[in-house]
Amino acid sequence: MADHNQLRARLAAVVREFLAEEGLLAPPGQGAPSRFEALEDAADEVGDALTRELLEQELAAEAEVECHCPTCGAAGLR
Repeated sequence: MADHNQLRARLAAVVREFLAEEGLLAPPGQGAPSRFEALEDAADEVGDALTRELLEQELAAEAEVECHCPTCGAAGLR
């Protein structure tokens, strides 16, 4: 598995490509505040969507595992 820095670099490259395709990246040297705000908003949305997807995957994986009450040992629902 990739370490944190490798994962961050790969994710940044994918996000940068997506934002460029959407026209949200200012050309080099033209970092206007409105472009920065658009980039920041887009990055927030990407981060939120990625977090949601990862959490959904984790919850789906955990739902496949049977759980039990720690007090009485009865089978429970997730």
